[in-house]
Amino acid sequence: MKLTELKDVIEMQMDALSSNLGMPRTLTPTIEHQIEGFATVISGIRRCGKSTIMAQVINKTPEPNIYLNFDTPRLSNFTLNDFELVDALAKKLNAKHLFFDEIQLVHGWENYVRSTLDNASYAQKTHLLSPAKYAMN
Repeated sequence: MKLTELKDVIEMQMDALSSNLGMPRTLTPTIEHQIEGFATVISGIRRCGKSTIMAQVINKTPEPNIYLNFDTPRLSNFTLNDFELVDALAKKLNAKHLFFDEIQLVHGWENYVRSTLDNASYAQKTHLLSPAKYAMN
């Protein structure tokens, strides 16, 4: 994957996300205040509103942010190494938060999240929220 291709996917998905915020969820304000400095995982059964909550949190979070939904053909070959492109783009855009939807589709995603949070200089600026099916161990 190339950096320009990733940037195009992010821009397309951010535009689509901002136009579809769904019905307001009562859980959204609680999550908004808990994302600083931690990986936040939203889990639940299919179609229960996880992505809607994420969209509402992103809408209330100061920009710039990066949002990636891995459940798309354009990211079907995304690998653990491609997260280096996410990091490069985050630094270039001065992104304050990373939001990942369906991140469990990327093999080894837990390693990326853990290393990002362990890197104090970067983790202070970047926070993760993911409606992944599987929580980190």
